[in-house]
Amino acid sequence: MKSKIKYTYQIYKKTVNTTNFILLFCLSIVGSFFGVFGCALGDIYLEGFFSIFWNENYVSFVLLLLLLNMINVYTIFNENDYFIIRIKNKKEYINQLLWVTCLSSFVLVLTNIMLVIIFLNLFNSNAPLYEVKNYHMNAWIYAVFVLIKFIILTQLITVINVLLIKLIDKKIVIIVNIILLFLIRLIPSSNGVISSVVNMPLSIFDYFGQVKYISFIFEILCFVLYCVIILCVVQVLKKVYFNMKKGVLE
Repeated sequence: MKSKIKYTYQIYKKTVNTTNFILLFCLSIVGSFFGVFGCALGDIYLEGFFSIFWNENYVSFVLLLLLLNMINVYTIFNENDYFIIRIKNKKEYINQLLWVTCLSSFVLVLTNIMLVIIFLNLFNSNAPLYEVKNYHMNAWIYAVFVLIKFIILTQLITVINVLLIKLIDKKIVIIVNIILLFLIRLIPSSNGVISSVVNMPLSIFDYFGQVKYISFIFEILCFVLYCVIILCVVQVLKKVYFNMKKGVLE
């Protein structure tokens, strides 16, 4: 067990030390700078914060970085013959691949969040917004929720993409992702106030944006329910992969 963790961590270190990951890190700096400069400059601090993490262009940018990162991790992972030959079955293989990919993605997302906060502190010195008007609650608490939601959604998308690459041709998955990232700005957001689970958004992109709910508790409920649905989809995709006759690296 310890040896597997050691090898997995070594692969993770290998992925973050590649030129590709360093390039993604540099792109994160540039993207976060222009995100703050273009979306939040001159706004009240937390209003600027929400403007960035609800902005379709910034969300698309981060998801594109994660897509490129996933391809980089997937390639390096499968090229590590010394580790692959020690994997016993498909379940162990996919779990290790998901662990490395999600860890790398989490680091990249966390880096982007920290960069946004740093640039906000540098450029936005206006008085903070203390209350979310829709919910009559402290805006700092809601900001934490927005960050948690952002991290969870990006991780779920990463997991689904990894599984789809094993089920479908990699090029098709990449092309579909790029098309969706361009279409995200054209997909209309849910209008009105969501007051019933029946009316909760179906598109994952809606959960990145500013959708109004009847209360903060109900928004949390809808988000948790949506995550449970996505996790069920993940389990179905895993079972389909386990039942395929393809080998581990096919």
